[in-house]
Amino acid sequence: MFGTDYLYVDQTKGAAGGALQYISRYGIKNKPNGTLSNPDVMTLTRCGHTQSLQWDGGNHFWIGVKVKSVGTRELTAYEEVIDWATQIGRISYQPGATIDYTQIPRILSISRANLSGKVFGSILRCEVALTSDRRYLLVWSMNTARGIQFAYYKTEQLNKEMDRLTNNASKYSGAHEAPIKKACIGSYSAVFGQYNLPYNSLQGIEFANNFVVYINSDQSDEKYGVHRPRVSKKPWGTTDFETGSVYINTPNVSGYREA
Repeated sequence: MFGTDYLYVDQTKGAAGGALQYISRYGIKNKPNGTLSNPDVMTLTRCGHTQSLQWDGGNHFWIGVKVKSVGTRELTAYEEVIDWATQIGRISYQPGATIDYTQIPRILSISRANLSGKVFGSILRCEVALTSDRRYLLVWSMNTARGIQFAYYKTEQLNKEMDRLTNNASKYSGAHEAPIKKACIGSYSAVFGQYNLPYNSLQGIEFANNFVVYINSDQSDEKYGVHRPRVSKKPWGTTDFETGSVYINTPNVSGYREA
């Protein structure tokens, strides 16, 4: 993620108490090329694996927080491999700081992140994307039955609630509660078998000002031996992201690729 003078990188590391996130910040001012090194780092504990790091153009980032494993050890084999984030948080970057997900203003009950506020299964993972004009925030989620849900919100209204939570003892607000639910502009969902993702994978999502959804997918080299990333560009309301997706030529770098 590029800011004005910095490049931000979000990485995840497994930990016994729940996966950690490390957000590294590299100075890029007056550095048109070359190698970046010696970043400052912010550590987020029990925040889990996320594909999201969305800069709001000011002092905050929208990210995925709260590991799936917090509060339960009854995880499937798939969930044990990847300790996904299950809530949406807004942070201010603090170099050298270590904070827990409980200290982050956040939206929970993401299975209810829709126009009606009704439950869409049990949450497995979630991601977030901010339009480039920062007017709307897209929340994407998958439940444990592999159903997927899309909803987008007025960022201005969400920020008002996050500002309130920042100074509040309780740092969370439910997606079905009025401050969040009233900010929702549109939503749709699809159960497993009624949508298509390349490789059944989502490794990144973006939301354009014209309500086009971009999804990045890849296959695992552990299963297939090679990476073949694909990018989909589809209008809002789409459930078929596989048809017309474009293959991206990249160097074949070994390493685990999450779904």
